[in-house]
Amino acid sequence: MAEDLIVWIWRGLITLGLGGIVRLLLWQRRVDTDLVRLQKDTKRAGENLVELKNMPLELERHYLKKVDVPDLKALQEHGQRLAVLQSEFEKHNVSDEVAVIHRRVDEVAKMAAEQAGQLKQINNTLHLIQQHLLGGKT
Repeated sequence: MAEDLIVWIWRGLITLGLGGIVRLLLWQRRVDTDLVRLQKDTKRAGENLVELKNMPLELERHYLKKVDVPDLKALQEHGQRLAVLQSEFEKHNVSDEVAVIHRRVDEVAKMAAEQAGQLKQINNTLHLIQQHLLGGKT
């Protein structure tokens, strides 16, 4: 009876050990496949990054081959107009307009605070009237 128990315990331990080894091997295989896939993805991302870095130069070369002289003049005229618009935009001072809006918002906030105080006072007065009419009961 005791020998059967010992055999049964050893079989259980061996089964657990083999199961653990199988799980460990499966886990290691999954980690290896994930690592290989990650390395492939990293390599592909690096290649895409190199392509993206070189793309603006290739597009510029391709576009410059097709640009006619009138188009180049039109681009220069657009650049000059943009420069004029930027200088005009920089001349305008927006801080004065923001100050006026800020002042108006402050006035509205003060009026709202005053109205809130007045409503609070009206509420207190009505509460006192109610107490007086009910004979001191609330």
